[in-house]
Amino acid sequence: MANLQVNQIRRHLQDNYVPFVDTSDIIETGENKDVHILSRAYAAYSVATLGNYEPQDVCAYITDEYNDNGIDLIYIDTISKKIWIVQSKFSQKGNKGVECGDLHKFIQGTEDLCNGEYDKFGEKTKRLQGLIDRALYDAQYRWYFVISYTGNNLSKENLDILIPFIDEFNDSGEILSLVDFNLLKAHEILRKGLNNPIDCQFHIKNWGQIVNPYKSIYGIVDATEIAQLWSEHGMSLFSKNIRHFLGNTDSNNAMLETLNGYPDLFKYFNNGISILCKSYKKTAFGGANTDLGIFDCENIQIVNGAQTVGTIGEFYKNPIEGSPNAEVFVKIISLEGAPEDFSTRQTIANNTQNKVEKKDFVSLCPIQLKLKEELRLDGINYHLKRGVDTPSSDDFNYSFDEAAVALAASQTEVNLSVQAKREVGKLWESLTASPYTELFNVELTPVRLKHILKINRAVKNELDSLYKIHTEARNKRILILGNIFITHLVMQEIERATLENKSLKIDDYINDNIIPLVEKYADATIATVNENYQNSNIPQLFRNFTKCRDIKTKVITSLSK
Repeated sequence: MANLQVNQIRRHLQDNYVPFVDTSDIIETGENKDVHILSRAYAAYSVATLGNYEPQDVCAYITDEYNDNGIDLIYIDTISKKIWIVQSKFSQKGNKGVECGDLHKFIQGTEDLCNGEYDKFGEKTKRLQGLIDRALYDAQYRWYFVISYTGNNLSKENLDILIPFIDEFNDSGEILSLVDFNLLKAHEILRKGLNNPIDCQFHIKNWGQIVNPYKSIYGIVDATEIAQLWSEHGMSLFSKNIRHFLGNTDSNNAMLETLNGYPDLFKYFNNGISILCKSYKKTAFGGANTDLGIFDCENIQIVNGAQTVGTIGEFYKNPIEGSPNAEVFVKIISLEGAPEDFSTRQTIANNTQNKVEKKDFVSLCPIQLKLKEELRLDGINYHLKRGVDTPSSDDFNYSFDEAAVALAASQTEVNLSVQAKREVGKLWESLTASPYTELFNVELTPVRLKHILKINRAVKNELDSLYKIHTEARNKRILILGNIFITHLVMQEIERATLENKSLKIDDYINDNIIPLVEKYADATIATVNENYQNSNIPQLFRNFTKCRDIKTKVITSLSK
């Protein structure tokens, strides 16, 4: 049975993946060459099917080569903010496990990636450095550690190696998931055929329609209908141009609260779901009456509302007994007669236009408006809105984001500095609660904010200069990922009275006092981290509250001797 499954997967790889695999560097011949090519194709297959990506796109990220440091593929999804790191072994036998030595090498390769040691990798990984670094610096990325092989299960010995690494990586938050992509999973995905067109029927209440220039229907659908679609098709419902379901996020948790406590209000609170389809037809049910219509839709693709669909789907796996069903607004657009690029244009527009973030509401906060006006009188443009209000990078323009991070770094405790590095949006998640009210309150004077902003900018610029001087990749990582932490240490040396001094010559103060402190604390932080956390993952280290408190204590102690 295993050989049959392997043969079916092999045929699928040869037809759909091998044509896109670069084989120019493979020196083996005969069967060994075939297996090597299939291992590369299998790595791409695992990511393409798990994440619902195009095979050709994923194959371009294959990193397998002579000096790949144990990593066969690194795929960075900049839309959904996911990074997939794969080790792949294809065997025709269908019962070959994973060698523990290969896993050790895989883990070491991942640690080298996190520490920026690209000299330990081949050219295929080096060409991805920019994308990898951006993912490492962004705390919103989720990581997937994929072990792809044509065997049964990871052994106890395999898991004894992998689990401690996963736990250490997730010490500052659950961002890394282990995926055991074995023969059973690979064949099950192949059997289901994730890329098959999805046809379905919608029961739409209070429906309306648009007929020109392209056909569209809209109205209210029971959430249970959406949940059934999610149960049957999962991620394959979504267009490849949008962010897929992200799971446990703040906005998704807010949707769950509404589904739980106020299901009758869900259709009012939620923005709804947008769907493209090849065509749709109304059944005879209800005739021209718009109270309820039944529509058969061919080849649907959800282009906006992935979080709504996924959240509804997960919620209705265990519905609350006796609770009324929620309803959701749905818009369905037929592609009949539409231009060839309409699908892509509509998807992108639907996911970028009129998007509102929590940060946008700070422009309504009276404290922010007062600070903006008073700073303007002092020659400082304080920018609160995104888009049209994008600040220039000079001494007279600063943004709300910059102010929030700078104020977080200026706090006595290091916790908010870590939070700013870990998930900066938490600083303004609620405008009526901490930490926002700790940072922005009636006691914050425009003079103090101006001085903190200028000092924060000066620290950043000096750290950028030190980054260029340092040659060790790990030390460079510490400077760039520990930037807010080092800023926090510098800020602790500044007295409140100095920041409130209206007569302070801030440029002279920065040159005489701040710049020397930056080098002092940067060197001390590098030394402390390398001495006490030499095996730690640098991106995660500065997102860990406990470890950052410990590093701060050790840095201060070392400098006081």
